[in-house]
Amino acid sequence: MPIYDLDNIEYLENDLDTLLDRLSAIYDIKFRKEKIEITPKLSDTSKTFWASEENTVEFNKHIPDYKNLLREMYAFIENITVFKLKKYEYSIFEAVYPNFKEFRFFNNKLKHQEKKSTEISFTKIVFLDQNLFDLCCNFKYPDKLEVVMFSEFVIIFLTIIKNFNVIEITEN
Repeated sequence: MPIYDLDNIEYLENDLDTLLDRLSAIYDIKFRKEKIEITPKLSDTSKTFWASEENTVEFNKHIPDYKNLLREMYAFIENITVFKLKKYEYSIFEAVYPNFKEFRFFNNKLKHQEKKSTEISFTKIVFLDQNLFDLCCNFKYPDKLEVVMFSEFVIIFLTIIKNFNVIEITEN
């Protein structure tokens, strides 16, 4: 018996548990009926003004976590789709989930740095009264700028795996 069988859907359970634990380290995730509410948990430990260089340095330390989470969420969606539908077709998701195209573009940018694609920049969002951080992703298209909070990608991920009956959501 193999230690980890890439062709067995049951082995994805451990991947999902690990991914959900990592998501819950940076976001407080609550399920309210059919709505998913996400609040950032990352705090500014620099104790400096939100627009200071020190504050930005503190925030930038978290960017690798966001990038890794995005890659893993996207890969999980691809994997579970292949198991459930026998193939992965991103256009199906783009037709159903707002901002899935940006989710895919962000993933592609991380996987294929050398390819010219949509320009993506980040904005640090600071909740001053709570001293918390979040990430805002800016997608520059020839005719518009699409702004998506990273938490929206988490909501898309959770919604897709819920719709595939991978997780059962109970209200909390």
